[in-house]
Amino acid sequence: MKYWMLLFAFLWVSYGTGMARKTEKVVNNGIPWFDDRGEIVNAHGACIVEENGRYYLFGEYKSDKSNAFPGFSCYSSDDLVNWKFERVVLPMQPSGILGPNRVGERVKVMKCPSTGEYVMYMHADDMNYKDPHIGYATCSTIAGEYKFHGPLLYEGKPIRRWDMGTYQDADGTFHSWGEEKQSGILNDYAILQYNNLVDKKHRIKNFFADISEKALE
Repeated sequence: MKYWMLLFAFLWVSYGTGMARKTEKVVNNGIPWFDDRGEIVNAHGACIVEENGRYYLFGEYKSDKSNAFPGFSCYSSDDLVNWKFERVVLPMQPSGILGPNRVGERVKVMKCPSTGEYVMYMHADDMNYKDPHIGYATCSTIAGEYKFHGPLLYEGKPIRRWDMGTYQDADGTFHSWGEEKQSGILNDYAILQYNNLVDKKHRIKNFFADISEKALE
């Protein structure tokens, strides 16, 4: 009898939790987000992309056991509150800069206006953060399986930068920003299509100071 009472209590709590997830209308701070499977949304260092009225969340599919790259995950939502797990869109690669015992982080996704492809950029490194690269992958659909192409090149050489970021200009040009670790200087690279670096536009020595001054104007 005790077994059946415990089972009933477990099923009732599970049912109630599931109903609460389905009808949730606000994001509650300080507690985990759960996806449509009832599992914690696993998307560390995430970016959000809006496409045709739906939001897509990309992030690092983290493990509690190691900081090694296991893959980038994708979730989707129409209200930024209730999230559906789509898939691990880019898993660990057999070798190379996103191979075993490597770091993959700071994932960014944009759409190339000239090809219609979705382009993913990321920071790749060794486990000691001594071998930085900016890598890229592409896919014909936003939440599909991305194909990894390796490091992004400038003048035929890999861009070896930490703490990278991206943005897309009004004319559709991609920009990738990366930090020179020793000097703290940020570099702004303009990107044509998704893999052809056409210009190293700026070396910004006092980037954060400039931003702070502008914010106070």
